[in-house]
Amino acid sequence: MEVNDHLLEKYYTGKCTIAEKRAVEQWMSEGIPFDQYTLRPHKKEDDLKNELWSRIQLENKETDPIVSKLDYSPRPFYWGRYAAAILLLCTITIAGWYIYDHPIGDIQDENQSVANQETIVPLGKQAEIILSDGTKVRLNAGSVLRYPKQFNNAERRVFLQGEGFFDVAKDEKKPFYVETAQTIARVVGTQFNLLADESGNHTLTVEEGKVQFSANGCPDTLLLTANRQGEYDGKQMHQSTVHAHKISAWTRGVLLFDDTPLSEAASKITHWFDVAVVLEQPQLASYRINASFKDATLKEVLHEVAFALNIQYKLKDKEVVLYK
Repeated sequence: MEVNDHLLEKYYTGKCTIAEKRAVEQWMSEGIPFDQYTLRPHKKEDDLKNELWSRIQLENKETDPIVSKLDYSPRPFYWGRYAAAILLLCTITIAGWYIYDHPIGDIQDENQSVANQETIVPLGKQAEIILSDGTKVRLNAGSVLRYPKQFNNAERRVFLQGEGFFDVAKDEKKPFYVETAQTIARVVGTQFNLLADESGNHTLTVEEGKVQFSANGCPDTLLLTANRQGEYDGKQMHQSTVHAHKISAWTRGVLLFDDTPLSEAASKITHWFDVAVVLEQPQLASYRINASFKDATLKEVLHEVAFALNIQYKLKDKEVVLYK
């Protein structure tokens, strides 16, 4: 089993399976000389090694009855890899601060001056925030949400770039607005997914309740209910019936391709794993894929996509090339 950044993050957040935990602990015990790292512990190295090994023993005894029967006698332990893992966690923590707490100054409205916040989610990540009224917002990779620290007395208004799933707290006296570069969604209390990506795609899908969906300069206004989807193509509005839970699958950690064109699937892979995806032949863009992935690695996704479509792929650094 390959030990990568994703697996290390799962290990330190307690989300590993028994097999994954064993793989990480084996990896840490194999060793890289400690002096290759500039990171230094505040305690003595031997004390930290013993403390760390005691922690691993305790966790295994508490969570894995099979492992607890094994003899975990002290053995040489190389701090280097553990230091690298800690450095990874420090990076994750800093990134988390940047995602969740990034003020961008004040905005003025008719009722009061409010501090405006901006949440920026890097590629390969997701974020969940709770607004001051209790509304929950799940942001997909590569998305930006701007919102006031406190809503005013008349309305609740936020701005979205990218994709977000909104579980809006009900307040009939203060409607909730989500603006994008070209569209506006107006709700009172509901659950819906809104996509406003860099390609100009503006799509709103209602999972529960009702949403009024309109676009700048367009006379049409859609009133959408559960499992209805509205789309603005830059000129006019369209609506259709969909399975809303499939659209919001990403909020449950599922990368879903539902008869998805490969060009669109490539964009999803880019956002999900923070890699560039290139289609070597133009005709590949129209290939369609049906697949679902939960907690899969990039290589696992690429392997399944290539197998299903009878194509090949090359992966180097942070670029993927799909070709016939």
